Amino acid sequence: MALQSKVKEGQVYTDLPSNRPGSRLWKVESFCENAMEVPHARLIDLRDPTSTKMISCRALKGRTYYELVSDPAGDNS
Repeated sequence: MALQSKVKEGQVYTDLPSNRPGSRLWKVESFCENAMEVPHARLIDLRDPTSTKMISCRALKGRTYYELVSDPAGDNS
């Protein structure tokens, strides 16, 4: 759960490398845990809200495939 606590609803991430044509901005909408208790975040494409995906919180925080762009409005942490 520690990784999930660092990923917050409303955060926005970008695909890496962020300067690549077609990079997208993804907003964290919600969380879920599967049977193995691996926390995942549900992401929504800000350009196309019909496009969603589930990514493990570890992958989001790992900085290999995604980079945090902004925290939720009013979040000072």
